[in-house]
Amino acid sequence: MPFDTFSRNSDSPGSPARHCFAIVPADAAELGSVTKAVYVGTAGDIVLRAVESDTDVTFRNVSAGAIIDVR
Repeated sequence: MPFDTFSRNSDSPGSPARHCFAIVPADAAELGSVTKAVYVGTAGDIVLRAVESDTDVTFRNVSAGAIIDVR
């Protein structure tokens, strides 16, 4: 296992992600983890609900390669 010089630093929303996972588009599925950001691999609309919101928000015409900073 490689040595992690930052292992004793606290994790925060502004620090790099410690875990990455694929998001499969699904209308009714919730994510298993709260994100720091979402990388968009394919252009289109993205509908999401932020961690402390009660309603969905649609990001329209998001280009491939975009990063949406959202929890």
